[in-house]
Amino acid sequence: MNPRLLAIFIVIVLLPLGVMSVLTVNYLNDQTIMSQVREKLLIKQQLSAVDQSVQSLLKGHERTILQENFVNLDPWVLRESIRKHVMVNQLLVLDPSKKRVFPPKNMPLSQQERDFVERTALFRQDMGEQRTEKEKKKSIQRQSKRQRSFTQNVQPAFGDTDNPRDNAQGWYVWYWESGIHLIYWWQDDRGFQFGVELSRVKLLSDVVAMLPVEHPDEFRIALLDSAKHAVYQWGGYEPVKSAADEVLSLSFPLSSWSLEYYQARKADVAVLSPFVIMLVGGGLLLLLLALYFYRESSREYREAQQRVTFVNQVSHELKTPLTNIRLYAELLEQTLDEDESGPEKQKLNIIIAESQRLSRMISNVLTFARKARNKCRFQPMPEVLDEVVKEVVEQFELSYLAKNILIHCDLQANIEVPLDRDIVEQVLGNLLSNVEKYAADGGNVWVTTFFTEHAVVLRVQDAGEGIAKPLVKHIFEPFVRGQDALTEGVSGTGIGLSIARDLMLLHQGTLSLLDSKEGALFEAIFPQTGLGQS
Repeated sequence: MNPRLLAIFIVIVLLPLGVMSVLTVNYLNDQTIMSQVREKLLIKQQLSAVDQSVQSLLKGHERTILQENFVNLDPWVLRESIRKHVMVNQLLVLDPSKKRVFPPKNMPLSQQERDFVERTALFRQDMGEQRTEKEKKKSIQRQSKRQRSFTQNVQPAFGDTDNPRDNAQGWYVWYWESGIHLIYWWQDDRGFQFGVELSRVKLLSDVVAMLPVEHPDEFRIALLDSAKHAVYQWGGYEPVKSAADEVLSLSFPLSSWSLEYYQARKADVAVLSPFVIMLVGGGLLLLLLALYFYRESSREYREAQQRVTFVNQVSHELKTPLTNIRLYAELLEQTLDEDESGPEKQKLNIIIAESQRLSRMISNVLTFARKARNKCRFQPMPEVLDEVVKEVVEQFELSYLAKNILIHCDLQANIEVPLDRDIVEQVLGNLLSNVEKYAADGGNVWVTTFFTEHAVVLRVQDAGEGIAKPLVKHIFEPFVRGQDALTEGVSGTGIGLSIARDLMLLHQGTLSLLDSKEGALFEAIFPQTGLGQS
């Protein structure tokens, strides 16, 4: 593919496609992140709903407990009250002086009551119970044997502080042996403090009963107790990893319990929003346009290559008969007398001049074709520039004479220097040919050669109207010809100066248009080393 077409293809097509791809990827990433955020928010809301249900359950138990009237503190009456309420495990009563009223100290206790007294020792101490030193020592000995874990975590239902002695009611949480124990306590108007220990079995049963029973395949939710054992699970998804996607601790007093959420992983499916559809559609349209552009450009490029190849082949074919025409015309000229100036001599001179002009045109075409294929070669040989200039000037004498153009030569480069004769001939021939085409009205052309310190210089200046300023910076571009009176009716391809400049660059020299008060002044510089001024 042509490098220029490739660059255009990248800028016009691939660059927008790249930008659109980046925008699409960023959009999809944003959508994925937003979807994950929404999903996490929904999960948290789902877990919070379970937590709120558990809190509602505990609030119901609070109301039920507070409705119980413990006015009669007779031990047998209190034991009957405990027996009637399945959610009540045991009852603790302290009088206003912080002495234990129930379970009673002055009568035998059941095994459940003795165990209750033992496991609530720290709770009663925290509540300010008045005990003898013997009782305290005995309690400490029992506690050290039971390997129990205790945590005071009181958050009253009402009040401004976490200290149960400063509030009217609240929950007291501690851990004994295998799990959590809850006591809901309050103080009545008489100053008596009551603590109701909830039945762990009943509490767990009530919590499980109010949890969902559906089993969708999209998730699994597990309720864990304080020992991180699964109490209850729902959802049809079977987790394949140990880490949960979301964990939520329940609110006080069950803050040691937690809910774990496991999400079933699904393949990410991009949502075809209008924005994505627009980007994809625009990208496909650009790609189709690019393919069409590439096909048309390639076709035009191939056709142009075929035309250049055809012209190159035709030019080669024309060169051989043209050479024979020039050869026989020159031989015929030699058979005529030098003083003869009849019609035959004039016709012969026209044949020679036109064959030379055609030969220069063919040379330009062949050089242009070789340049397009990077096949131009620079082959310097020892040459005298003035001699090469004279030979080229002689080729233009007849055509210049027909147009009344006088050639003035000032040649001072008469020392052999390394030059490529073909390049010099073609450069000078193109410059003189342009004078013939565009500056014939001036009637004069000056050809000058001279040496500088490190170069040999060739200048050609005419006396025509010069080159219009808008064309000056484009004059060496291929196929550029002025659209004014100078070019109307003048034949030409517009590649002469372009070829001349490229040949000078190949010769490691320069061809430039100099400022001039009259006509156009071109300067060709052939760099040399070790030259002195002549």
